[in-house]
Amino acid sequence: MLGTVEARQDGRPVDLGPVRQRSVLAALLADANRMVPVEQLIDRVWPENPPLRARDTLYSYLSRLRGLLAGGGLEIERLGGGYLPRVDPDAVDLHRFRRLVAEAREAEDDETAAVLFERALALWRGEALADVGTEWADELRRDLRAEQWAAELDHADVRLRQGRHAELLAELMSWTREHPLDERLAGQVVLALYRCGRQADALAHYEQLRRRLVEELGADPSPPLRELHQRVLRGDPELTAAGAAPDAVPHHFPAAPPSFIGRTGELAALTAASRPEADVSRVVQISALAGAGGVGKTWLALHWAHAHRERFPDGRLFADLHGFSPAGAPLEPSVVLRGFLGALGVAPSRIPPDQDAQVALYRKLVDGKRVLVVLDNAANADQVVPLLPGSPAGTTIVTSRRHLAPLITRYGARHLQLDILSHAEAHALLAERLGEARIAAEPAAAEALISLCGRYPLALAIMSRHAHTRPHIPLAEFAAELRDLGLDALDHEDPTVSLPTVLSWSLRALTGEQRTLFALLGIAPGADIGLPAVAALAGTPPRRTAKVLSMLEEASLLTRRAGGRYAMHDLIRDYATATAERDLPREEREAALRRVIDFYTHTAHAADHRLDPHRTVVPPPPRHPAPNPARRPTIPAP
Repeated sequence: MLGTVEARQDGRPVDLGPVRQRSVLAALLADANRMVPVEQLIDRVWPENPPLRARDTLYSYLSRLRGLLAGGGLEIERLGGGYLPRVDPDAVDLHRFRRLVAEAREAEDDETAAVLFERALALWRGEALADVGTEWADELRRDLRAEQWAAELDHADVRLRQGRHAELLAELMSWTREHPLDERLAGQVVLALYRCGRQADALAHYEQLRRRLVEELGADPSPPLRELHQRVLRGDPELTAAGAAPDAVPHHFPAAPPSFIGRTGELAALTAASRPEADVSRVVQISALAGAGGVGKTWLALHWAHAHRERFPDGRLFADLHGFSPAGAPLEPSVVLRGFLGALGVAPSRIPPDQDAQVALYRKLVDGKRVLVVLDNAANADQVVPLLPGSPAGTTIVTSRRHLAPLITRYGARHLQLDILSHAEAHALLAERLGEARIAAEPAAAEALISLCGRYPLALAIMSRHAHTRPHIPLAEFAAELRDLGLDALDHEDPTVSLPTVLSWSLRALTGEQRTLFALLGIAPGADIGLPAVAALAGTPPRRTAKVLSMLEEASLLTRRAGGRYAMHDLIRDYATATAERDLPREEREAALRRVIDFYTHTAHAADHRLDPHRTVVPPPPRHPAPNPARRPTIPAP
């Protein structure tokens, strides 16, 4: 109910009929297990111009809803003057959200509270009552947005008390753009910055808010925020994570993924790599094989970590290193180290300012302990190495879009390739998100979605969300939309659920030459391509071209196949094509295509002559000249 109004029976979506009928159901479920007077229902469904026989129309809608939802756990009982919806409150997202938030606020410990808040906030799947356009629904939406925001801030307070300020900071900063005058949020940002060792930034953030309050509202910050500012100004050593103590057992960890499909082989490989008799470093790196992002690295790591939490009685640490994310610059290792040291019970005033000293203290605290450290979304090996525990008793999992060769070469990391889903896994993902019945009702459309998504996990998840929030639309329509629109159908204003945006983050770390070759490969003819043809396409010497191809492979934007052939996943190639059309001049694209066609033509001519040297053939036209490498345009950083 927090998204579109939806009902399910035996996991199958139920078509609730026209919008007014869905509005009636929403108006009832908002007051589950309480009688709603008829006049109130009419006001909620027809706030301005109710029909002449509103009561009869309302009764007709309710009668149809009873039939549609019979046996589905909802009974609509008619009482004197109104209707009583009898339903398990947990069957309605709205009431489950409120229950989980209430339990989180009353929880006796922060770990339990954090999990409950995460479960509650995960119920939000877009705008509440998105398909109900009445004045009552607008008011309820405003109230629910306020409830959600309060829960987000409460959850942030819990995570700050847990010492999770390093992983939380980027999220808080993004909220600031939407809520620039929220003083409670400002206090959380100031505290997180201070605990990350950024006292000057914390003071600057407070001053920025103070000026905005004066300019826009003519008011000063509230007394609690002013007090926090004074404590940061004097470097108050008591501004540390509440409850932290020396030798604390850290549980600095996100919740497990709500659902997880397949990956049996990869999970087994992780288990084998982390067994006690494995190599002494036991650093496991997960790298995407078929996709620069959205292939499921983080979910795999978190699912495995929660399934094997008993292996790590001395604690678990997690950090999103923001190597590829909307946050922009990757986190500095010293920021993460401060967060880890705080979770291990070290007060901010006792954390050394020098990074080498921080590394030494961190490794001393975890030495000989069975801890799990998950370093997610790493930009490069230099960002990771200071965060490795250095003790054979612990296990480290690193996820990255890059192969991070130094970890493999210098530290003996086990390299785990994460590919796209198998066909069975892709089918299971759709069935889990949409229900077996809906998939069985349109098997051809389901197969088309799997094929058009290329079994790419994020693409499948995006299309599943489209279909889940619109249960009345056939799957065939979504497949047709994806076929017609391509990547545009997988775009969204929220960057974390937009495949084009997620892919774009991989281009940030590339040089201009690498970005240009990536774009040109998108327009190259053929399903795959060899090095000589790529050199012709780029107009660069083969050795130089080989180095650029190697970097694109390292960035998980390209796959090298046997026989020296290079290929891209279809969706990544679509993105490369769009990049070329957007960022490369038409003349540059056409010149590259002429060069590679010339290469194929002359290669075919030479092969034909080798097979039959006595046959008379028409000589091919002269090759198209390669550009001057010093003048060759390159795509700037996004």
